[in-house]
Amino acid sequence: MNIHTPINQIRPDFYSASMTTGKVNVPLGRDFICFLIVEHIDDESFILEQVDDILIAGCKGFGIYGAKKPLWHRLINRENFDLSIDDVDIVTTARFDSEQAFVRALSRELKGAWPEKNDVYILYDDEKLYEQVLQKVLDPEK
Repeated sequence: MNIHTPINQIRPDFYSASMTTGKVNVPLGRDFICFLIVEHIDDESFILEQVDDILIAGCKGFGIYGAKKPLWHRLINRENFDLSIDDVDIVTTARFDSEQAFVRALSRELKGAWPEKNDVYILYDDEKLYEQVLQKVLDPEK
């Protein structure tokens, strides 16, 4: 997977990209929170490469949901620790066991519920699940 996936802007502070066609290059120098939908990708070398790029780009935290969340969580924490030794801040990670909890956390971040407003990226490897989450975030009344 050496193809770089384009990033879609959903609104000024909200971006998304599929990881199914390759690694996502998040722009450097932005403070952002990264929400991951990880149902299928379990290639550790791909995950480590993607996580390194996300951390170095300026990620302040991860929210992880999907069947592969234990693997992604373990590898994120490992890379996070390794990079923190080199003066990169340690970021927080949260694992979500339900779609509802994931949507709630993503919505809260987009509403700027925290003192520091960050951009939000949602990276995914399952189009159907991504569409479900996005619909619930953008139109919670449906």
